Amino acid sequence: MKLKDRLLEILSKLLAPSKEILDRLEEHIDLSIDSLDKLINMITYPEEDILKFYKSIEENEKLGDKIVYDVTKRILQGAVSLTIQSHFIQLVNTLDDILDKINFLGRDYIRMYHYMNLHQGEAREILNSIGYNLRHSMRILTKLKDMFESFKKGDLESILSMRDEIERLEEEGDEVKDKLIEKLYINSRLLDARQFILLRSYILNTDDIEDLCEDSANLISLIILSVLS
Repeated sequence: MKLKDRLLEILSKLLAPSKEILDRLEEHIDLSIDSLDKLINMITYPEEDILKFYKSIEENEKLGDKIVYDVTKRILQGAVSLTIQSHFIQLVNTLDDILDKINFLGRDYIRMYHYMNLHQGEAREILNSIGYNLRHSMRILTKLKDMFESFKKGDLESILSMRDEIERLEEEGDEVKDKLIEKLYINSRLLDARQFILLRSYILNTDDIEDLCEDSANLISLIILSVLS
């Protein structure tokens, strides 16, 4: 048997007791993907029913909280080896932070939409660019889901490769964010002070999604490496 195949066999056996937990966490990632898609629609297509989109995001956040409660309870009851228990709980909380952040961004956008007159002119252009940035975040979140599939299989080579890809995409996202911040400053004379402050804050908050995806990828790698140590 090849070393790679032998390694896969060992990891699969070691992670077998955690399979149900991994399946539930993958459900949680799917909720984040769906919520991020709804958030992109809210921002990119303002003529649509944004409250309908946000209600879906809000419902996903509640479902995510239930998954977190159930998974954490199972982990503490011994479904995961003590050697990786703390890393697993940290992963659960970080994945939940992604969904919470998307929910926060959806709620904040509704306030901005109704009270800050961001529907036209330069403010609308900045929001369109934020939507583009969030599509980049979707690429990372989708890659994290792919990484989870490899995690469930115990495919170390694939896990480490995707972790590197997520890191590369996150660095790329930082560049996209910095260019948008620069665009905001260049065109600040076309915005009032409140619009500028809120849009800048919103851009920085959207960047947290990619940081949290990278943190999750690092934790998955750490769990696998801890299992093998």
